[in-house]
Amino acid sequence: MKARSTAYSLALTSAIFTAIYVTMDTFITRYLVGDAATFAAVCEIIGAVVARPTIAVLQIRRNGSPLGARIDPRFKGITLIPKNSLLRYLATIVFGGLGTAAYFYGVSKFSPATMLPLLQLTTIYLLIIDALQERTRPSIAEIHAILSVSLGSVLATIEHGAMDRRSVLFALGPMNVLNTLRIFSMQRLAKVSNVDTVNLRFRIINGLAVTTTLSVLPFVDPINIIRTLGNVRVRILTSIDMTLVFLAVALYIRALALGKMSVVNAILSFSIVLGLPITIIMEKIMPGVFGGLPSDRLIRLVRLAGITFVTIGVIDLSLSEIAAYILLRVSPGYLEKTLEFLKGIKYVRSIAVLSGEYDIIAEVRVRSMGGALAKLLTRIHSYEGVEDMITQIVVKEYERHSRTEASRAEAFRFLFRRLLEGSKGGKRGPS
Repeated sequence: MKARSTAYSLALTSAIFTAIYVTMDTFITRYLVGDAATFAAVCEIIGAVVARPTIAVLQIRRNGSPLGARIDPRFKGITLIPKNSLLRYLATIVFGGLGTAAYFYGVSKFSPATMLPLLQLTTIYLLIIDALQERTRPSIAEIHAILSVSLGSVLATIEHGAMDRRSVLFALGPMNVLNTLRIFSMQRLAKVSNVDTVNLRFRIINGLAVTTTLSVLPFVDPINIIRTLGNVRVRILTSIDMTLVFLAVALYIRALALGKMSVVNAILSFSIVLGLPITIIMEKIMPGVFGGLPSDRLIRLVRLAGITFVTIGVIDLSLSEIAAYILLRVSPGYLEKTLEFLKGIKYVRSIAVLSGEYDIIAEVRVRSMGGALAKLLTRIHSYEGVEDMITQIVVKEYERHSRTEASRAEAFRFLFRRLLEGSKGGKRGPS
């Protein structure tokens, strides 16, 4: 229980940091810089500078391993992106650069209470991409989440009695579409390159400093970027801002390593709720910084309803995750081929080779128990090297941990033994 509570505390802290850095982005863009394009370039340039001492700290060794290994156990030190992944890396930083520029345009138009719900549309877009790739119909829970987040995002944009249609269309289109493409490219890059999270983050930040600056140059005077970089207050606040971004991502990744992904993501959605009180507090301190709050109580109630819809939708989507363990018996000579086949399936989280009646056990996690799971099981069962298969849905998970943190490998082995002991009563085939 200690590891699980630690994971959820980390997720909550990440949510708080996320709400704070979105607020800081809005404040710096509107109050200190005054131009979204200029600050987009300045933010990424400073972020690339701040990343260097951060990486230096993460390379410090303690008890024989670098501190960065606490974020990602694969981290051993600074490495380069493999040559065979350069095109995916370029796609990630190009989409990231354009998406960053779009994001800062968004913070120049919306308050944090509006931006945080709007950013959740990326989750819906990624879900739709998954459904199209797998050629499966969304489950009832997924449809409910899509409708809830979409409706809530639109309601949350009502600030002064009406929606700014151009801004809303921009948020629904370029801002979230580019962010979706960035995340999709980054996921593929992480999968193909097999580079640890810390190095990926460092290399992507460096690339974004270039691509973001190039993407905004047609809309801003380069001299203005240099002048803004010379502003001491902007440099200090932006350095803090980018540090919070790094910590939010790092804590989220660490939380995923210790706790259940669905609950961690549900807790992370708390950042949506935090946007409203943070906006109210900042408006009390510095009136008009975020464009003012709606004076009409009905409009405030509508926006609150929008935030609630988004939060419920994200939580429903997160908690609809299904985990299962699959025992496979493979034909002689097909073990290595089957392992490589399983490694190429994105829903497979862990794989181990066994001795005994079955040769392989795999942990899979999908969004829902609908068509995606059935299609995944059919795909694995129909692979030429698979002779027999047992599938067991996880009803409840337990973690074994040391005094300091969970040992994922030990917990996984414990589950293997339990599954093997009860395999005769398991469920055969892909159904």
